[in-house]
Formats: sequence, C-alpha cells, structure tokens
Amino acid sequence: MSELRLVGKVKSAQGLKGEIFIIFFSKDYSWAQDIEKIYLENKAYNVVKIALHKDGLKVLLEGLSNRNQSEALIGKEVFIDNDFFDSEDGESIFLSEIENFLVVDESVGNLGRIIGFSSNTIQDLLIIKYNEREIEVPFVNEFVKEIDYHKEIIYMNLPEGLLEIND
Repeated sequence: MSELRLVGKVKSAQGLKGEIFIIFFSKDYSWAQDIEKIYLENKAYNVVKIALHKDGLKVLLEGLSNRNQSEALIGKEVFIDNDFFDSEDGESIFLSEIENFLVVDESVGNLGRIIGFSSNTIQDLLIIKYNEREIEVPFVNEFVKEIDYHKEIIYMNLPEGLLEIND
C-alpha cells in the first residue's frame, strides 16, 4: 500500500442503503469521481457507487448496507492512495505534485517553498514559507509563468502589493 493522503471527511449519512456524503478540503474535487477505494480510520473500502452531490460526493461503499452503518462514519477523515494524485502529461496537475517546490517571483526573487495549500472558495492558494512567516499566494494561470518539474521550481509574476496583503 502506498502512502495515504487526507482529502476530506464524512459529513453525513445519505438515504437508507448505507450511502455517505463526503466533503473535500479542495474546492475542485472533480477528480474524485474516479476514486475506486477510500480509507476511513485505516480501513479500506471499495467504492461501489459514486456521484456528485451538492458540494461533495455521495458514495456507496462495499460492506455498508444500512443507514446505521453509514451514520457511524460521520466525522471520519477520508484518505485515498497518494499515487492517485500522479497526473499524466497533458492533464491538470494535482496540488500535491508541487508541494515543496520553490516559488520564484519575477520581481522579488525566491519567495520560499510550498508547505501546504488552502482555498478562498474562488481559487486554490499556495501556502509558502516566506521570510520566516507563512503567506498565501493564489495559484492561478495569470500568475504562473512556468513550472519546472525537474528543478522543482514555479516561476510566477505576482501583482505588485500581493505579498503585502499577507501582513
């Protein structure tokens, strides 16, 4: 088994047949429809049925057949295999693929390494360790000039004043 990545949590039970409703920490979870297995408290479950639902996914897991079983999972963290997040050439990247990359701005120079991710409901944000503090930078096409996967560097052109907003 590969490493696991925390992606969301079970928000509620759905219906009478054991389905659960999962919310994700990322605002873009369109990738999640391809999940075949999830882990809840170190137990693996095969996905029987999955569908977009409100702001998450409605999922039926193998071994769950009634509402009581699914209610017992409310609040549990949802993990998936880290290997799931390896994109192919030409596909959109997963944020986890650029974790620890160095971010270089055209004007400022080295900003620091990506230590995590966040979202402001509109876009994904890079959390960067910059001058002994953490800053959030929007990860949008307009700011990204190049991603060098071999050198693990993201070259950006950030708008003037963006770094000061983090103060």
